[in-house]
Amino acid sequence: MQDKLIKLYQSEFKKNNRLEKKLNKEFTELRFLNLIEIKE
Repeated sequence: MQDKLIKLYQSEFKKNNRLEKKLNKEFTELRFLNLIEIKE
């Protein structure tokens, strides 16, 4: 039982991690675009 919970937790953690990285990347790109727009 505990093994299943641990595996579930790990897979959720990985999913969240990927999502966070994706969001961070998009956020960084948005900031970069905003900086370009401000300069022009």
